[in-house]
Amino acid sequence: MSATKSVKVAILVSRETKTCQGNGCMRAFHQGTGAFERYGGNAELFEMAFDDGDLESRIALLLAHGVEAVHLSSCSRSNNCDYETIAHRLSEHFDVIGYTHGSFQGRTRESIVLERKTGTFP
Repeated sequence: MSATKSVKVAILVSRETKTCQGNGCMRAFHQGTGAFERYGGNAELFEMAFDDGDLESRIALLLAHGVEAVHLSSCSRSNNCDYETIAHRLSEHFDVIGYTHGSFQGRTRESIVLERKTGTFP
């Protein structure tokens, strides 16, 4: 019997959300709920970081560590005006799931889910 390979994921959260401590994202990840249900308990969290800053450096770091999927936090979906741009750039290398917890349908915009555009994962 072989073990199922874990999917290595990263979560990018919005710095603009002043009240967010990341609790909802972490609870959903550890309980395998919300956007993390898709992994059936077979996910490994590489990092949780802010969605601002040098996106190209972030992508290089995630690739170097074998990250396969990037979740944009539910607060990023609501608060980052570059949400769609970030999601599409990340999808050049990763599966992108545009929320973490709560409703798939956000209050201000719908979640993005994109499959990676390049070949197989490293």
